[in-house]
Amino acid sequence: MTIKKSTRKRFFKRLITCLLPASSLVGGFYEEPCYQGFYYFEEFEGKDKEIQAPKKHTVPQTPEEALIFINIQKERLEGLQALAISNPTTANLFKYFEQRNFFIDMASDFSEKGELALLERPDLGPDPKFPLSSFGIEFRKNLEDSQEQEEIKALGKRFFLIVVGDGGEPWSELAASIGETFANATKWTVRFLSLNGEKTFSDIKTEFNHSILKETQIVETPTFLMACPESGKMIPVGSGAPSISSLMEAIILQAKNHFLLESVNEN
Repeated sequence: MTIKKSTRKRFFKRLITCLLPASSLVGGFYEEPCYQGFYYFEEFEGKDKEIQAPKKHTVPQTPEEALIFINIQKERLEGLQALAISNPTTANLFKYFEQRNFFIDMASDFSEKGELALLERPDLGPDPKFPLSSFGIEFRKNLEDSQEQEEIKALGKRFFLIVVGDGGEPWSELAASIGETFANATKWTVRFLSLNGEKTFSDIKTEFNHSILKETQIVETPTFLMACPESGKMIPVGSGAPSISSLMEAIILQAKNHFLLESVNEN
């Protein structure tokens, strides 16, 4: 069958006429961004994700948020540690160490920035009289020792030290020798009160009058008592075989506890 040229032309014209709206529609379908075709769905999906995605606050803004944040991080650290211990795979160990280092970094940052802040506001820092450096600590100790020596010297003018024990008994004799050393170091009057009627081998004087102990409960011997001749008051300051420094500290502590330093300073 033969088709005339005129017929074929009319056919192609009609075909083109039919296809033009479709091609124009398809072109518009893709050319108008964000509204039609696949671009429309992609843009819509992106907007939907943006709406649904929660905002992440990496830095807490209030004390309440900070507590929640720290508690969450602590629980996560404890959980990762438990997991790493019970199942120590490389991945679990890495996760635990990463969380641990996160806490270390936060603490380090707090320390560094806190130190700078205290330089700006020294009134918010610790008392300068309580230093942290080794030199400052040594200086403060020497200063306290000097002050303690002055207090011990002042107390020694009104009080004396009694070592209570059994003459000849090894521990009591050791306590007596400590009392003798204390007397030489502080110029205090020191006496040994014998409970068995035997004298001490040390150079300190032995006393036998037990009546001075009537208001004092001796739990064990040897024991050390600070005595006031004026009032007859007996204050325990140690037992056994204390060092001279600890004996001094105990005397100062009891003197403050019984308000003895105030009366000494008044005189």
